[in-house]
Amino acid sequence: REDQDELAMRSHRNAERATLEGLFKDQIVPVTVKQKKKQVTIDADEHFRPNLQTDELRALPTAFIPVAKGGTVTAGNASGISDGASALLLMARDRATALGVKPLATVTGIAMGGCAPEIMGYSPVSAV
Repeated sequence: REDQDELAMRSHRNAERATLEGLFKDQIVPVTVKQKKKQVTIDADEHFRPNLQTDELRALPTAFIPVAKGGTVTAGNASGISDGASALLLMARDRATALGVKPLATVTGIAMGGCAPEIMGYSPVSAV
């Protein structure tokens, strides 16, 4: 649990620092949505907790398995549930050339991996 909380704290601090320094500004397209009776613009990562303190993180109860039974995952050190979106435009090289579009990358291979939901969090392992 201590290692998980330490990694979570570092992750929260890195995300907060990067947000405050504007490091993600060029990667996030602001989206304005209506919430109740007002317009809200979402233009930053909302998952991390600003000014999170180590003692706050350590005080969180386990989420799925009680500590007495070996549980270590909390709302503060687990993967967050958050929304996101991305876009990618793929086309054949000859089409890009015909349109005068300079390719930014070339797909040289593909792969796929996954794991059972019981071991959530391991799915990216096969990609690394």
